[in-house]
Amino acid sequence: FMVFFVLALILIFVVYIRTRNLSLLTDITTGKFGPAYPDAFAFLRYVKTIVTTGSLPQLDLMRYYPWGYGNMVEFSLLSYMIAYSYQIVHFFVPSITVELVDVTYPAFAFVISMIFFFLFVKKIFNWKIGLASTFFVTVIPGYLFRTMTGVSDKEAMALIFLFASLYYYVCSLKEEKMLKSLIFAGVAGITTAIMALIWGGVTFLLLSMGISMLIMLVLERAKAKEIYGYALWYFVFGVIAL
Repeated sequence: FMVFFVLALILIFVVYIRTRNLSLLTDITTGKFGPAYPDAFAFLRYVKTIVTTGSLPQLDLMRYYPWGYGNMVEFSLLSYMIAYSYQIVHFFVPSITVELVDVTYPAFAFVISMIFFFLFVKKIFNWKIGLASTFFVTVIPGYLFRTMTGVSDKEAMALIFLFASLYYYVCSLKEEKMLKSLIFAGVAGITTAIMALIWGGVTFLLLSMGISMLIMLVLERAKAKEIYGYALWYFVFGVIAL
């Protein structure tokens, strides 16, 4: 119980420090909330388009005029996630605005990512190191900026699936039974693919897992279960991502 209590306090602290700038994000001309930096305005526009029309157009005619921007798949998954999140929250809280959900999404997404991060570190070491590491990550300046309220970009959502992939992959490695190990590997493949569809930073995850398997092979630590799990993880990731 004490472990979850301390983790809950850390997560509350996460939301607290990442929402301190919320009052500064009000557009004085409209009275509505707005992103904290330029790139996030594109995502807000895409989210509002989905909420209004139900889908994204194939071409963004407001970019690269007069030809338009056609690689909308680069932004679509995250935009739909935020839009659907707004619709769910709006169902229970009708007064909430799409702008508020958009600008606050990074802080709450980071909370979910820290849960997976704690489980990942705890799985490798123990709960004490897991709690200490989780608190340390919450105050790292780089993470702090990219997960602040108003910085509604790809990284905050991608971190959820980054740490989820690492957690499930480690579960696959540590599981003794072949079937359960392959199930964990398949789930890790799904979360890795989702991360790839959100953010190009999935390269870091692919390199980390690839190098770890290479080291295991060199040191003759990789048995059939580990090799099958790695192959299934990469296969599932490849099929979904492509």
